[in-house]
Amino acid sequence: MAIKNLVFDIGNVLLAFCWEKHLTKLGMSGEIFDRVAQATVKDPLWNEMDRGVMSSEELLKGFIRNDPGVEQEIRRMVADLYGIVEEYPYTESWLLQLKESGYGIYALSNYSEQAYHDTREKMRFLDLLDGYILSYREKLIKPDPAIYRLLLSRYHLNASECIFMDDTQANVDMAIQCGMEAFLFKGRDSAVRELVRRGVDTR
Repeated sequence: MAIKNLVFDIGNVLLAFCWEKHLTKLGMSGEIFDRVAQATVKDPLWNEMDRGVMSSEELLKGFIRNDPGVEQEIRRMVADLYGIVEEYPYTESWLLQLKESGYGIYALSNYSEQAYHDTREKMRFLDLLDGYILSYREKLIKPDPAIYRLLLSRYHLNASECIFMDDTQANVDMAIQCGMEAFLFKGRDSAVRELVRRGVDTR
């Protein structure tokens, strides 16, 4: 069946997830950098931010419990997440080209409420999409199959007419299990080649 819809992850696909730069700009390096990273972005609790079930205060307390010795640094790290993502130069023009070629364009992303509010001005591309699912709003995170089914049902999409792109293999695998075509995103240029191989008009 011909592909009619393209579904994008956001982090490291439409926006660069650059938590390392965020910590560095806050003046963290060496052991402190590593300890804050382990207590936050590298801990399973970080995914719970995206799920949107725990309060900000509960999450903060959890991060601090992971390493009380860097409490002040953790507080600074999560106080404002504006710097945790950066815009890619290709995103808006690429989405516009795909839309002008007649494809439906969607996003399916694990994204926390705070990150959304702190970084929304870097996500102008959301206004170009035909629809999007952000995990915190749905209380579901990839690779739970329920969030894929929600995308398909909400926007009346036929899974076999969709290609999904994500930088995490487990999320790609679940999309395939849910009936979509899917592949691991390793950069725009390689994604364009893969889309062309699958018959998508992109450049």
